[in-house]
Amino acid sequence: MYVEVITQRDGKFWVGSTPNVKGAFVQVRRLEQVEEAMREVLAMLFSDKDVTGWRIAVRPMLDGRPARLVDVARWLRDLDAEVGSLTTNATAAAAHELRAAGFAQRDIGRLLNLSFQRVSQLLTEVPTVPTMEELRNHVRVLDASLAGIRKVLDPKEQRERVHA
Repeated sequence: MYVEVITQRDGKFWVGSTPNVKGAFVQVRRLEQVEEAMREVLAMLFSDKDVTGWRIAVRPMLDGRPARLVDVARWLRDLDAEVGSLTTNATAAAAHELRAAGFAQRDIGRLLNLSFQRVSQLLTEVPTVPTMEELRNHVRVLDASLAGIRKVLDPKEQRERVHA
C-alpha cells in the first residue's frame, strides 16, 4: 500500500497527516522521524496487517520564501548534475581528439587543466558529444531559469511584492 504523509512545520514540530488513512496523525521534532512515526500509527490502526512493506512518502509543505529557496536549491543541484555530465562528455571528447592528434597524455592534462591520471580515465570512456543545437537549448533553458531564480533571490523585488 502507498501512503502519502503531508507534513507542515508547527513551532518546533513537524505535524503530519495522510488523506489516505483517516485518523493517521503524527507530531515529531525532525522531518526524518515522520516516516517511522507514521508507520507506528499505521501499525496501531491496522493491527491485523503487516505495514512494514508499505511505501510511505513524506511530503513537506513549506510556505513563502523558504519554499521558493528550497525549490531553487533542488533545481540547481539537478542542473549541476546535468551540466556536470555535459562537461565530462565534452572534456572526454576533447581528450580523445587531442590523443588522436598525437598529443601526449600529460600535455592533454595541461591543456584541459586536468591531472594526467584524470586524462587516463577519460581516455578509457566513450564520449558522447552533444550537438551545437543541444548545447544552445541547454543555454536557453539555463538563461530562463537563472532569470527566474534572480527574481526569487532579489531582495528589491521581494520588497516590491510586499508593498504592492
